[in-house]
Amino acid sequence: MKRNHEDISTNSDDIPVYEVVGRNADLKWTTIEIGDLDGTRVGMKKGTDEIVAMSSRNSLERSRWSTMPSLSAFTNLRELDLNKNRYIRRLDDSICDLKNLVYLGLTRCESLSGLPENIGKLSSLKELDLTDTSLLASLPESIGDLANLQKLSIGGHFGSGNK
Repeated sequence: MKRNHEDISTNSDDIPVYEVVGRNADLKWTTIEIGDLDGTRVGMKKGTDEIVAMSSRNSLERSRWSTMPSLSAFTNLRELDLNKNRYIRRLDDSICDLKNLVYLGLTRCESLSGLPENIGKLSSLKELDLTDTSLLASLPESIGDLANLQKLSIGGHFGSGNK
């Protein structure tokens, strides 16, 4: 993530907004500072308030979820990156209703022990990253219903919990 001083601006609520150069260069990013999503970064299409991406990448340790909140209000979400949410044990079932979700990153969700049974309802999902989810012992049968899935990453790297 590249964060330059000149990229920083504020919206009407005085929440800092900044541009990210790279994968989501077309989004404005801000950090939610209240409620169940405190510390979570959200990406909005430029010129709108439509949230299409959510990330815990680069979040403070205290902001990482132990219980995943419902995401049912985020129907336009296309990318969900829960990188290093190492305390989360299960995903909220609302994730299965995110029909526009294209990317689901669960890298280093080390306490995650399973995926929702209805994960196959994510009809737009193209990439699922389960790297370093060492407690994940099996995948639900509905994973086979992910007709648009192009990339499934499973496993770990030397020194990780996956032995």
